[in-house]
Amino acid sequence: MVDLGYATRESVEAAIAESRANGRRTGEVLVERGVLTPDQLSRVVAERFGVDQIDLGVFKVDMAAANLLPSSSAKRYGAVPVKVIDDRTLLVAMIDPGNVLAVDDISLMSGYEVRPAVAPEQDIAALIQRL
Repeated sequence: MVDLGYATRESVEAAIAESRANGRRTGEVLVERGVLTPDQLSRVVAERFGVDQIDLGVFKVDMAAANLLPSSSAKRYGAVPVKVIDDRTLLVAMIDPGNVLAVDDISLMSGYEVRPAVAPEQDIAALIQRL
């Protein structure tokens, strides 16, 4: 966050301390405080995990892909399949691409290898509600 110029080291350290004290994610604290926008947070997460960032306001979601995952699982994992890339790979927009359990479960449920990507939490939540 600091390297990308989105936040000062002090604001990040304060958010880390608050997240540890309250059991919340640091990114959520930074967005709540207005230090980061949801889009900036998703870019930071994408950079951290070396995955793509998807703008669900622009990206056309393939509903056949989205329906490969039950909505209850999509809610639980904060993840929505958005496109079948090829005969083996499914692109999945996620809040937390570092959730290995979610990636593995989605792969088992869908029958595809999962290629995680990051999207803002509010965008994923809105998409899940439309499913």
